[in-house]
Amino acid sequence: MARGWKIWTRDENVSPPTEALENTEYDLKEDALKAAWQLTYSPTVDLLIKVLRIEGPDGERIEPEEIAAWFKARSGLE
Repeated sequence: MARGWKIWTRDENVSPPTEALENTEYDLKEDALKAAWQLTYSPTVDLLIKVLRIEGPDGERIEPEEIAAWFKARSGLE
C-alpha cells in the first residue's frame, strides 16, 4: 500500500533550526495542499514555522511556491 502525502516543515524557533515531518499524513494531494496553506497563511500561523515541501506517495514533491500558486488559482486571487 502506498504511503500518503506528508508535509515537511522547518522550525526556526530553535537554534539550529530543525526540519520535521508533520504528524498528519493525508490520503489526498488536495488535503495536503490545504493543510500546507493553513500552516503558511492562516491568521494564527507561527511565522517561524516554514513549510519546506509536500512529499507524495510516489516521490512527487510540491515546493512552497507551488502551494501558493495552487491556492491563488483556486481562490481567484491575482
